[in-house]
Amino acid sequence: MGGTRPSQPLGYFAGRYTNPVFGDLTIHRSNTGLILSRNDTAVADLEHWHYDTFKARFRSPALRDRDVTFQLNAAGVVASLDMRGTGRFLAVDAPIPPALRAGLQSGAGQAGWRGRVGVWTGDWDGVQPHTLVIEKAGEDRISALYSWGLAETWNVRRRGWKFLKGTVSDEILTLRLSPQIQVTYRADGNGGLEARYIDGIRIRRAILRRKAKRQ
Repeated sequence: MGGTRPSQPLGYFAGRYTNPVFGDLTIHRSNTGLILSRNDTAVADLEHWHYDTFKARFRSPALRDRDVTFQLNAAGVVASLDMRGTGRFLAVDAPIPPALRAGLQSGAGQAGWRGRVGVWTGDWDGVQPHTLVIEKAGEDRISALYSWGLAETWNVRRRGWKFLKGTVSDEILTLRLSPQIQVTYRADGNGGLEARYIDGIRIRRAILRRKAKRQ
């Protein structure tokens, strides 16, 4: 339908989504638009229709095209998508506020933690999505956003984020989420970050990779 456009750049809709009955699906950002995939055979190109509603044009003739509507929360973050005839799929990945994503600059090419300014993503113990956004970096101080996604296995049913000030000592970045919980990050030697979530005697681990900025 002419005369409208999505409320956010297409890249903001990309990610993993889940439904308790129908399982998971993924929205990918391609060079030409958005692609929906549930498995190897259920793949659809999303054709913009009206505001945040798209037509899912399935590549298999055995599957019927459906309307897909993305739902945003009050902060402008994509919270779910509704697929007509199937139901609602909740967004799984750790969210980033749109205003922060739009203004973030990459620090690639600079030394130390200044060179790590940007978006880093991974999964705690392969279970819970986690995003670290390094906004500003000095020699021993970091401004960052710590974001977490859904993890049904751990009874985490709500996504969220915190803006935090971190410290750097011996090349290790430390963020304190609460008096009992701290998270540490260090370069892993392969272009990633080795992360540890420490809550008393419980330790969770993740390897974060830099996420390229794409709209």
